[in-house]
Amino acid sequence: MNAPCPIVFSPLLPGFDFTAFTAKLAAADVHARFGRLVAPDALSALLAPAGPDRRAFGAWRDGSLAGAALLAGLADGRCEYAVLVRSDMQRRRIGTALTRRAFDEARALGADGIVAHVRADNIAARALLRSTGFSSAGGLSFEMTFTARVDRFGPRRLSDAHPVESATRLSRRAAGR
Repeated sequence: MNAPCPIVFSPLLPGFDFTAFTAKLAAADVHARFGRLVAPDALSALLAPAGPDRRAFGAWRDGSLAGAALLAGLADGRCEYAVLVRSDMQRRRIGTALTRRAFDEARALGADGIVAHVRADNIAARALLRSTGFSSAGGLSFEMTFTARVDRFGPRRLSDAHPVESATRLSRRAAGR
């Protein structure tokens, strides 16, 4: 039996070409995330904005970008979090891996908490946030706010905090070492 291809993370810098990624986003998924359709070229600016208090990072699987996440520092010491997973890659724990990675990235930015705004009808995103330690902080009828403390996963390293294995560990196991 073949082991699943590991998820590899990397920064997404301003100017990154999101063409292949946005081509694999269903209109319903874009609407669920943004509340409206967003042109592919406008998504690029949203997914990898410039700024010293921002971190955009991607999850790669099988050599292609499967999901993107963004953290933006807020004046109150928290980071705002957003995540978008390619429609054909959903339900494969990529959103979970990106969200858990966000805790490490927020910690590196010096944040003490993370806030995420989710459309009330985006059931999948609400479940993702709850499963990774976020709590509902209320919201409007069409948008909900979720918050989490950055120390949610404690002092453990990212590789210990979620089931995504490193490429080295997978290759060693495949080689029988």
